[in-house]
Amino acid sequence: ITSHSVEGKKSQLYRKIAQANWASLIYSLATLVAFAIFGNWLLALFSPEFTSGLPVLIIISLTMLIRAVFGPASLLLAVNNLHMATAFISLLGLLLSIAIIVFFFGQFGLLAVAIAYSLSNLLVSIMLWRHAKNKTGIDCSIFASKQAFAKQIS
Repeated sequence: ITSHSVEGKKSQLYRKIAQANWASLIYSLATLVAFAIFGNWLLALFSPEFTSGLPVLIIISLTMLIRAVFGPASLLLAVNNLHMATAFISLLGLLLSIAIIVFFFGQFGLLAVAIAYSLSNLLVSIMLWRHAKNKTGIDCSIFASKQAFAKQIS
């Protein structure tokens, strides 16, 4: 992805992004399904009390799916010397996560932390994707990958 971006090879870049996005999407979906089916059993290997953490595990695992949908935006920003935007956007996500935890931890406990983590990652992913698209003209999301994939098969 990096070399194609630097060299301006847009068609190869989109193809590599599409491959990475689809691989990430398949992996994240398989992981979520595996946790949904075998999660209690896996957590019980540590201790029966750990099975109560299954909702937390699944919510945190949603982050993989979120990242797969919005693609490697932080990589595109870094390749184009826009890494400070990634740092700033990530800081905003951290602040949102902390705010959610502060307001909801008392009521929801560890579940609030998991939700805060996933929600802030959703926000960060959307912001990074939009910023990368605006600054580079490259849509690195799975939606663009779907269109590129459809063009390759037609």
